[in-house]
Amino acid sequence: MSKEIKVAIFVIVTLVVFILGMNFLKGKGFFDNNTHYYAIFDQIGGLYSSDPVVVNGFQVGKIGELHLIEKGTNKGKILAELVIRDDIEVPKGSKAILFSADLLGEMNVKLLFDDKSTQNHVDGDTISTNIQGTILEELGGEITPLTDKLNLTLENVNKLFDFEKENNETLNYTLKSINELLDTYNNVGLTLNKRLDVQMAALDATLKNLESLTATLKNNEGNIDEILTNFNSLSSSLNELKLQETLNSVNSTVASLNDAVDKFSDPSNTVGALLNERSIYDNLEKSTESLNVLLNDVRVNPKRYININVFGGGKKKNEIPPLKASDLE
Repeated sequence: MSKEIKVAIFVIVTLVVFILGMNFLKGKGFFDNNTHYYAIFDQIGGLYSSDPVVVNGFQVGKIGELHLIEKGTNKGKILAELVIRDDIEVPKGSKAILFSADLLGEMNVKLLFDDKSTQNHVDGDTISTNIQGTILEELGGEITPLTDKLNLTLENVNKLFDFEKENNETLNYTLKSINELLDTYNNVGLTLNKRLDVQMAALDATLKNLESLTATLKNNEGNIDEILTNFNSLSSSLNELKLQETLNSVNSTVASLNDAVDKFSDPSNTVGALLNERSIYDNLEKSTESLNVLLNDVRVNPKRYININVFGGGKKKNEIPPLKASDLE
């Protein structure tokens, strides 16, 4: 084989390898068995050929060729080729979302499937797109409110220092008052501590007495049990007493007494007449007085009523006149 043929073969192999390599980098293979979809983006800053296409973080393909659309309604937009594995089915209604992969600005594409769709895209279909803000943009959106709050806080701090400069005497007076208030709190705290010490001593004594009482109760546990047993026995005895019959008997006795009192109050009987008729009481009183006078006269002048003659009759001397009715009045 001549040298010229060898050089020609080398050049041809080199060109084939170069073309295959370029196609591979563009997302094409010599035996291409992938499905090709297309997506149109307003801008693709940071997106390059061969960047991965992912679903839920899992790579299912890569970016193929990127073209600038020069005509039509999408003029100025970017047409991106999505090279997806044949075994991955993309439902209709799915979206190709351009998102930031890192802080350096590298962009990737992720497919957001429509789970409700029952039909799938076919080779050559154009998929709807959306652009997600970069990480720095999202952080900037969150940092901006914090920056505004920080600026407002700094302004308030500046106003506070301005107020301090303008009202230094007032601030000093306020600080002095605060110090005096703190001193007062300290004194109150010391007083409370002293009182608490006294109360703690009393509490300790109380606890000791309580322990002593507990020990005494424990030592006399047998006696307490015996007392409780006796009390239970007494309760049982009281329960066994015929208290209702006793109360019925007492009620009967009281009723009899009430009946007797009613009879004493009735003027139709002797006792009632004596208790209720004043004239009978007055006559009885007069009769009693006359009886007393008569008995006294019998005692003083027995000869007036009893005549004893030992020797059989002599003349009565110094005869006492009989008692008249007026003497008894």
